[in-house]
Amino acid sequence: MTPEAWILGVHLLSLHPEPGYRTFTPGGYVMHKSGATVGAFRNSIGRNSGYAGWTWQAGPFGLTAGAITGYPRAKVLPLLVPSYRLASGVRISVVPNPFGAAALHLSLEHQF
Repeated sequence: MTPEAWILGVHLLSLHPEPGYRTFTPGGYVMHKSGATVGAFRNSIGRNSGYAGWTWQAGPFGLTAGAITGYPRAKVLPLLVPSYRLASGVRISVVPNPFGAAALHLSLEHQF
């Protein structure tokens, strides 16, 4: 595989409309141009989370579907996250969580 087939990203912040959640949610992810996506981060409730899924891109818009760990509701939960990637490499994601607090998430990424 050629290097330009990969996107590397860094998870930074999650903003919640409800109080009591962590804002700094550090972690990282890798996305292949095929759409395969895996990542890990420290979630808003202070636990480690890992996820795997598939990301579909249409211009700057993305949709990641998969599974995520690290939450008390279940060992593995479904994941469906729409996002928008700015030309600067900033990705803004909306995490619509039917099991808890929703979040607006910020990450930085670079395509190789």
